[in-house]
Amino acid sequence: MSALTITAANVVPQTGVQYADTLPAGETLMAGMPVYSKTVSGVKGYYKATANAAGDSGVSSNAVGITASAATAGQPVTPVKSGNLAFGAILTKGKEYCVGIVAGEIVPVEDITSVGHYKSELGIASSTTVLAVAIRANRIQL
Repeated sequence: MSALTITAANVVPQTGVQYADTLPAGETLMAGMPVYSKTVSGVKGYYKATANAAGDSGVSSNAVGITASAATAGQPVTPVKSGNLAFGAILTKGKEYCVGIVAGEIVPVEDITSVGHYKSELGIASSTTVLAVAIRANRIQL
């Protein structure tokens, strides 16, 4: 399988959504990207999460949420940390999705197989259109 091809207009918070703290984007973010937080030059912000995080001991795989809208560096971002998030008809019902190897991507769990990559679970598809977001950023290194 491969990373989800996300249409930003289809990323819509649904029922039971809870949000992470609002912080500035540390880089350009699109709707539907998993993000983690880090402090750069004294400013805490959100950055694209990646399973390919060997250089930082897995810190950048530690997702805290999924963006529901786009933002450029410095703009406020309030990611979805739990609840139902619509993505359009691109999901496989019952499949678990994780942070991808490429920063900002979401992939099916079976795509995280290479030694040295970190597994950060984002949720399980409750239908072909909705991800039940339940972040488990356990950072298991394969």
